[in-house]
Amino acid sequence: MTERKKKDPIEEGLKLLHSTKEADQIKALEIFRIKGDFVVIEPIVRVLNSKPSAELEDKIVNFLFDLTDSKAIPGVIDAIDNPDFRDLRAFLISIFWQSKLEPTEHIEFLVKHACYGNYHECLEVLTVIENIDNPINEQTIQFSLAEIDAALEKSDEEKAKLLISLKQLLENF
Repeated sequence: MTERKKKDPIEEGLKLLHSTKEADQIKALEIFRIKGDFVVIEPIVRVLNSKPSAELEDKIVNFLFDLTDSKAIPGVIDAIDNPDFRDLRAFLISIFWQSKLEPTEHIEFLVKHACYGNYHECLEVLTVIENIDNPINEQTIQFSLAEIDAALEKSDEEKAKLLISLKQLLENF
């Protein structure tokens, strides 16, 4: 009698996600909702970056905004840091406040993106930090404030306003 090998749902979902059929990709998202892992974030963002149909894009966005497990944070951070997803960076940062994930261990990383990224990235970082309930390490705040001060000298007027707001927010944390 042969034993059937139990399929790994993550592997099965990744196969479906890499399919050229949109129905398979949507099925993959359904699998990941039930049995997810942060390793699926990058492949999902890669599909989003490929300019899928409006329906699939909407399902991906909803999936990412519905993340609840803090174990997803490293996957989102990796996607933000991936140069392939530069055009999606502001959206990827927004996942934190949309999903209520708190990236308190990654504040310096996010502040650097606020300082050296575009206006929209800065706005999203400000919104993320405004929505953090947990305390932020004092040393992290001090490093972040120094980073903001350095960036203020090189920022245009509109972005400087956001950076000043971010600085005030961190000073009052």
